[in-house]
Amino acid sequence: MTGPDRGEPWQARAQCRGLGPLFFPEGDTTRATAQQRYAARFCTGCPVTRQCLQLAMDAEGGAAVGSRYGVFGGLSPAQRRALYERRIDRRNATQLAHRQQGDQT
Repeated sequence: MTGPDRGEPWQARAQCRGLGPLFFPEGDTTRATAQQRYAARFCTGCPVTRQCLQLAMDAEGGAAVGSRYGVFGGLSPAQRRALYERRIDRRNATQLAHRQQGDQT
């Protein structure tokens, strides 16, 4: 994926570029949680938040929270898992509604 104006990869425009460890806290400690919150606030206003989040969502798919890592697009692993589940629920509801409409015709 390239930037719309310069033909550069979107990652080159990320505010977090070069700050890797900050966005990948280890463990489930109070310190790690605080680090995740700090990293997520850092994402606010980043011009490529949407692309970053999409990258993580595409890569992680239906993975469990324990298989997810880092802050991407301003969301923690647990937040991305919840977003994934909401998307699946919404897609399933839409498919069911379409099927029911087809049964009525």
